[in-house]
Amino acid sequence: MDEPRENCVSRRSAILFAVLALWALAALVRGFWLAGPASGHYIREGEKQARSYGRIPAPRGRILDSRGVPLAWSERYFDLFWQGRAGEVPGEEILIQLRAIVPDAAAPSAESNGRELLRRGLSPDQIRQLESLVKSGNGFRIVPRWERITVSSRWIRRRVGAVELREGELVGISGLELEFDALLRGRAGEFRVLLDRYRNWIPESWELLRPPEPGRDIKLNFEAEMLERHGRGNE
Repeated sequence: MDEPRENCVSRRSAILFAVLALWALAALVRGFWLAGPASGHYIREGEKQARSYGRIPAPRGRILDSRGVPLAWSERYFDLFWQGRAGEVPGEEILIQLRAIVPDAAAPSAESNGRELLRRGLSPDQIRQLESLVKSGNGFRIVPRWERITVSSRWIRRRVGAVELREGELVGISGLELEFDALLRGRAGEFRVLLDRYRNWIPESWELLRPPEPGRDIKLNFEAEMLERHGRGNE
């Protein structure tokens, strides 16, 4: 009676040993696969997740009259944004540093989702002083912005037309701005930066992939005074 029981136990032990051996073999094969042929794939996938790409807006070309007097041109400004993880805000010590540099900057909100504007139009001195905060990985960003400026004459402005901001780029929507948009717009640049596990920039990793190409200036074949007289006469 004992021999069949011993045989049964032996068979169970053999089956268990076989299962464990197969599991160990599968783990060993997978380990070799991950360390060998598949390692390059997973490294590339990890780098893709850690990289972030961004656009650098190109300055829009000027619109000039026949004497070279600017009728419309672009001016560059820098804005302060905060882009941290949802539900988190910088600590009080960091906020004190921020207020010391930019007293009227808004405080980041825990309810914000995505990029939040804190202050428009930073001065050159404020940009310099904010460098340490931006590089500290707390989610602060200084983002360039181009604004379109047109001469004060409403008749000239009507003929020059208007632009609007699309994905950080000024695009003509009426008048001469629309007519010559393809030449005035230029080409945005591109950069790449690595992110830490909190999706913050690693400043030393910032890399320029393509510099922005400014748009072309458009020179009209008539003077500004003629354009203004024509506008007055049509009213």
